[in-house]
Amino acid sequence: MDFLKLVKERKDQLVGLAMARVEAREKIKRARAKIRPALRTDEVLDVQGRERVFSNITTGDPLRFPGYPEKLMDLQKRSDLIDAFVCTTGSIDGQPVVCVELLPQIFMGSMGQAVGEAVTLACEYASMQRLPLIIFSASGGARMQEGMFSLMQMAKTSAAIARHGAAGLLYISVLTHPTTGGVTASFASLGDIIIAEPGALIGFAGSRVIEQTIGKTLPDGFQLSEFQLEHGFVDIIAKRESLRETLSNILALHRQDKRLENVGEAAVVGKTAVVGETAVVGEAAVVGEAASDATLSFIGSGEPEDVFNRDVEKSISDVSPREAAVSGAPDVSPREAAGSGAPDVSPREAAGSGSLDVSPQTSQVQAPQTPQPQPPQTSQAQLSPMQQVELARNPARPRFNDFCQGLFTDYIEIHGDRHFGDDRALQCGLAFFEGIAVTVAGHVKGKDLNSNIACNFGMPNPEGYRKFLRVAKSAQKFARPIITFIDTPGAYPGPGAEERGQGEAIAQCLFALSELTVPIVAIVTGEGGSGGALALGVADHIIMLEHAVYSVLSPEGFASILWKDSKRAAEASEVMRLTSADLLGFGMADEVLPEPLGGAHLAPEQTVESLRVPLAQAISSLCAMPKDVLVAKRYERFRRF
Repeated sequence: MDFLKLVKERKDQLVGLAMARVEAREKIKRARAKIRPALRTDEVLDVQGRERVFSNITTGDPLRFPGYPEKLMDLQKRSDLIDAFVCTTGSIDGQPVVCVELLPQIFMGSMGQAVGEAVTLACEYASMQRLPLIIFSASGGARMQEGMFSLMQMAKTSAAIARHGAAGLLYISVLTHPTTGGVTASFASLGDIIIAEPGALIGFAGSRVIEQTIGKTLPDGFQLSEFQLEHGFVDIIAKRESLRETLSNILALHRQDKRLENVGEAAVVGKTAVVGETAVVGEAAVVGEAASDATLSFIGSGEPEDVFNRDVEKSISDVSPREAAVSGAPDVSPREAAGSGAPDVSPREAAGSGSLDVSPQTSQVQAPQTPQPQPPQTSQAQLSPMQQVELARNPARPRFNDFCQGLFTDYIEIHGDRHFGDDRALQCGLAFFEGIAVTVAGHVKGKDLNSNIACNFGMPNPEGYRKFLRVAKSAQKFARPIITFIDTPGAYPGPGAEERGQGEAIAQCLFALSELTVPIVAIVTGEGGSGGALALGVADHIIMLEHAVYSVLSPEGFASILWKDSKRAAEASEVMRLTSADLLGFGMADEVLPEPLGGAHLAPEQTVESLRVPLAQAISSLCAMPKDVLVAKRYERFRRF
């Protein structure tokens, strides 16, 4: 009996200890709930000028769900919140914004009527005030206790985001842990830029639901931020401590006064004067550091159409080689036309953007007169076409990253197509070029075997082209010029690429770029192979490095298809007419940039820097055109071939 008594006493002691532990944990939970964790909104916003807004929005009990009002009231008391959100207006480094932050203290940040209304009101206010919107999501999804009323918030918030975007305004979505369900499937996934904190769980269906449905255990890291970046659904992963700096940089790249259309009177940005839609070319500012005759001045008021009231005319340079032959033009090959002697006109004039006379009541406009570079010491005439192909393929030539580092500042890479993946063979980003925000994209090649494997030897998959298409449309929305760097053997021809629609992805790029109303400049830096290159080449102005090539196919592929013998590649390169001199003669390239003696691979930094002034001049003259003229000339450019 004594033994049994001891056992019972010991059991009671253990039960008592367990209950004490449970009670202690509950006390800690209640204590933590009363201490609101630091808000990301407060961490990123400037201290001065912060103001809480829409703080009186409350939810109802539309389903009369048992116990819901009581539970909500209890959570409100514990957290000192009305519902699972905080709306704040303020600024980040002086840049005004509207912020919404979802909070987990109320039903795990789930979205009911109150949260949906707060997000919608904040979006409408940002639209009315023409301000950027930032939403920090942390949510379990839809609020079950509000049923279909909760589901309707997905449609309501998405529609508000659509209106904000249609007004040309920036929306940044920041995904924190966790962001799931109806929030993921609505406003959280609709950002112009999507940032995720490291290790955050992001997905529509929760892992427990997925495992129960498929009867399998999910792999480690499934649905985390890093998984979403790899699969193309997130642009940037940023730690919480660096979030303010990241947001500040993104906002700066989208500022209204950094858009070309809003550059003011006599504005000179950085070392280069860059013009907007209302700008014309005159005599006020020197382009870059070059002591050329090319100068710029600005008109600060008036519609561009009032300054440039003209039709798109077909100049001599718009005539195709075949038309020139029919009309009795001299029988000179493109290589001879671009050969030893310097022409009397600049490449830009040869491409059909010669001087324009405007009445004295407005201003006199003259195109930039760039001194024609003398032929390089190692001229194309001394090299066979196949030797130039080999130079174009030299792994030591400057790559996309070299041009980014040398020409642009504050570069931010944008990841993913929001459908399948993030292709490392085609990189896209935002940056400043001489103080003006631009969109940059380019094929990526490595300089050794491992780095080439990592970027698939510069051959993009469909997701690469769809990523480019996404950033190109964003450039249209935010009035950013597009600069592309072409260097690829061609689009990747693998079975997976075909299954995911390689041809359709390229076609959509050609379709979209043909109608964008922002300037597009393409630079062929190495290989320009087939449709995989052309997807980035529907441009208003095309620059080729001297030893770059641009062709319908590689010489090896050409020889293999036509002659069933890839060993005849050198012979194929002769008949393909793929050199920069050929393309300049055909009018398919506007400028050929001479390379250092021996090739760009021997002086990559010099090559990169030599592109600065021609690129600035091209952007300047293109931005001086009214939008309709720009698009019409782009159409005529390709229509004549």
